[in-house]
Amino acid sequence: MPMPTLGTEPFRMDHGTHHRLHRSRQRSVGGWVRAATVAAAVGAQLCLGAGCGGGPRHRPGPLPYPAAPSTGAAAVARMVYASQLAPLHKSPLRSDEFGTVSVDARRGLVYSGGRHGYLLASDDRDGRVVWELSLGAAIHGPPLLVGPNLLLCGTDGGALVAIDLDDRTQTWRYETSGTIRTRPVVHDDVVFFANSRDQVFALDVRTGAWRWQYQRELPQGFSIQGRAGLAFVAARDLASSDLHDDVGVLLTGFADGRAVALSAVTGEALWITDLSPAGEDEFVDVDATPLVDVAAGEVLVTGQATGVHALSLVDGEPRWRLPMRGAGPIVRTDAHRYLVASSIEGLVAFDRGGHVRWRRQLDPGVVGVPVVAGQRIFVSHSESGLLVYGSDRGEFLGGMDVGSGVSGGLSLHESKQRLYLTTNRGMLLALDIGG
Repeated sequence: MPMPTLGTEPFRMDHGTHHRLHRSRQRSVGGWVRAATVAAAVGAQLCLGAGCGGGPRHRPGPLPYPAAPSTGAAAVARMVYASQLAPLHKSPLRSDEFGTVSVDARRGLVYSGGRHGYLLASDDRDGRVVWELSLGAAIHGPPLLVGPNLLLCGTDGGALVAIDLDDRTQTWRYETSGTIRTRPVVHDDVVFFANSRDQVFALDVRTGAWRWQYQRELPQGFSIQGRAGLAFVAARDLASSDLHDDVGVLLTGFADGRAVALSAVTGEALWITDLSPAGEDEFVDVDATPLVDVAAGEVLVTGQATGVHALSLVDGEPRWRLPMRGAGPIVRTDAHRYLVASSIEGLVAFDRGGHVRWRRQLDPGVVGVPVVAGQRIFVSHSESGLLVYGSDRGEFLGGMDVGSGVSGGLSLHESKQRLYLTTNRGMLLALDIGG
């Protein structure tokens, strides 16, 4: 079957193909890896470290992808470009890429990291790498653009690094003892971020100077890999609330099953709510970034063992719960409706109050944070690649088997209607999802 032409052919997949995704990926990945390895060997060294000539070499796409059946299918995306960013390993074991792309529309660049430890800036017209900067450890969190010239990047080595985009140098670097994979939050010249050691920090974003720190003891038993990010509510949005703070409030979760509201001024815990099942202290993590509904005065938080919880924004008191296993990230699909992703129970759409609208079971694998674009929901999957559903009824619209799965996050450039993802084989894909 002929391969799609880069930038012109939409990827298509019918409903039958969706149910065969896992098996077809196993059949096709061997050929994909062989083709990708041959292509990469021409223009890249398949190694890492000092023996690789000082850094990774990158190959713009396209590398071949399995063509999907078109009979009875719905077009879900048109590839704009594909660029091989991470050196391909010869190991038979798959190394997942957890990085998420950030878009710099002013410069026409996209920033991404990966297990190779380099921050890469790619031209958003064709995916060509324009410049790269070593940060000394894997970069698996999304870079954050602050103003026109400053970029913040967290590393698996525990550093938060501020980069001046004008001269591509490090402005400051703050070291911690845990990996940083969630997006920092910046407000009034202060950057807030969390690491895998259940520590939350506040620094001066201009200098990296320490402001405050909050942490909880890590559980002694087993916990699930991952860490909740920070949700921030500014003081002006708390004006009608009994929860007062001069700057704002940060909301997050911890591996011990607690959801916590922190003062943005001092780091003091304003309330702490235990979401773990009674008598249990293993696999009770609150690992997804909370979603704040200011209008309802609620914060939605997920517990891996208990499901979705709606807590009072004022005092953390429970209001309602939607039970489910492996509850992960929550996104808003419209003003009054939400979607939660679970690696066990799939996708669950619900209304305020926890009333379920629809459920869609997925194949086994890790499900990323869904991205809502109009009436479509795009979901990354560690085994199946990219899946697309209708937001109103949850009908399957199509998908894209990238040959290695997608463990990192999706990024959406709304004005361009362009979706970005990094495959587990280190390939950056830009997809046009307009129409």
